[in-house]
Amino acid sequence: MTAMKWETAATTIIHGCGWTEARLMGGAMSEQTRIVHEPAGRWLGVTGSFLHGGVSLHAGFIQPDGTYGDAVVSYTEGGSASIWFAADDRLVAAAHQLWQQLDNTEHP
Repeated sequence: MTAMKWETAATTIIHGCGWTEARLMGGAMSEQTRIVHEPAGRWLGVTGSFLHGGVSLHAGFIQPDGTYGDAVVSYTEGGSASIWFAADDRLVAAAHQLWQQLDNTEHP
């Protein structure tokens, strides 16, 4: 799995969710891409897994000072945190699920 695949997964999420104001940036790790949605004050991390050939998703809030807070929600499905990178519908559904979980999480 190359960086391009998890960047492609992140782009798929942006387009599938209709996040026209979101942008991509490097994540905290070399195998991670971060989707940043500043108007919503949120970020979503897309981390590649060499072992599983997929990505894991986690999300958190952008702090008032512009820094990225720790992940407060992570996606799991059937006990697995990995989604095959080319499973477009599952990637978009998982991103929507994390956004809904953030709606129900107290912003620090």
